[in-house]
Amino acid sequence: MSKSGHNDEALTRQMTLVERQKNVKSSDPLKDAQRTFRMIDVRDKNTKQRKVRLEYEINNLQQELDDVNDQLAGMEESSEKCKLDAHARREQMESLTKCISDSADHQYQLCKQISGVKNAQGQIAAKLSRFEASSILEVERGYKVGTGSTWTNSMLQEEKGRRRRTDNSSSSTKKKETAAP
Repeated sequence: MSKSGHNDEALTRQMTLVERQKNVKSSDPLKDAQRTFRMIDVRDKNTKQRKVRLEYEINNLQQELDDVNDQLAGMEESSEKCKLDAHARREQMESLTKCISDSADHQYQLCKQISGVKNAQGQIAAKLSRFEASSILEVERGYKVGTGSTWTNSMLQEEKGRRRRTDNSSSSTKKKETAAP
């Protein structure tokens, strides 16, 4: 049983005692008045004590309420901060996703270009090997037949001319070196 319930019972007992004493008439009205005054004084003290206890409980409850309100404010602030953090992270993820997508597109375009370059290299290599093969055949035909194509003959003539010039220039430098002393 709570203290206030216990005090209520005590007060009720005192009130019934006062009522009984009122019903009992004594021969001395001064004693009756003093007894009544003491009963009122006791009741007043009990009321004051109960008032002090209630004020104390109210203060405790108010303090608890303030603590809960502080915790709630802290939780709301933390919740708002978490929402802002989540929003910022969502924006970062969207930005990263866009970067990855752009990078993948760029990589795809580069792969297409590389594939095109490889195809072109293959075509050029095929053309070059066909050209080399046909050139070798023409040169071989030109040597065997003796006539060859005009291109082969002109190439042979140019090569012979170069050899003569280099032979002549080297022999002229040798003559100059020997004639100098």
